[in-house]
Amino acid sequence: MKAVYLPLFWKDAPIKPFRFNTKLEKEKQGKPMFVSIKGKLLPQKKVFGFDSLLAMPQVEAPQFF
Repeated sequence: MKAVYLPLFWKDAPIKPFRFNTKLEKEKQGKPMFVSIKGKLLPQKKVFGFDSLLAMPQVEAPQFF
């Protein structure tokens, strides 16, 4: 699966965003979490906003994209 970046406004997210740090070892990086959400386009800001959580955050990538 290829990484996709979409700007998204989400207050009170259940997990922190994963940030890759080249200075840390692979074991200390942590693991990215996969979150299924529903978002709305905010045309005045040209970004997406959080609407609802479709599934709980998980470590394994979903089978579909």
